[in-house]
Amino acid sequence: MLKYFFVIFTITASSVASQEQDRYETSTLFQKGTWTVTITYDNVDQDFWCAASTSNRQNQEFDLTFFESGQYTIYVFDNNWNISPRPIRFLIDVDYSRWEMEGQGNGVSISITPANSDNAAKFTREVMEGNALALMNADGRRLGTFSLNGSYAAVLKLLECYERISQRDPFSDIDPFRGADDPF
Repeated sequence: MLKYFFVIFTITASSVASQEQDRYETSTLFQKGTWTVTITYDNVDQDFWCAASTSNRQNQEFDLTFFESGQYTIYVFDNNWNISPRPIRFLIDVDYSRWEMEGQGNGVSISITPANSDNAAKFTREVMEGNALALMNADGRRLGTFSLNGSYAAVLKLLECYERISQRDPFSDIDPFRGADDPF
């Protein structure tokens, strides 16, 4: 009987993992230094997003993400965190240029969707041109450090990816058979 329940549990767990895996399709577009740029499609919500991400030795991840809707969100993930859903104040230093952030915490992540596009552009420019980024809590205690090696090229690719997904079908103009004498 115990064996039967184990088999049912295994099948159920595999089915849930498979459904989650089938929900998202992710492709790597670019890698340089510690940075990776990906495009993801959500098969359930039918949305695209592009993310430029880097990780550090503590397996924390820093992401800049553009959604198809135009929303721009900055994320930091750490699988060792267990944050109850709530507003979070935190600091980010980019080469000692301090940014005070008021975002959201939930589970293994904190995030902020900047309301001011000028500040978002300035922050992103500093990330592109910077050498290192430090995450701190509101009291100034350092929680993580990330290399920005490769960030300039990664953010350029991120912006290129966003331009494509904001057209709704990012693959619509990829037709190697199109031309004046196209018999199709």
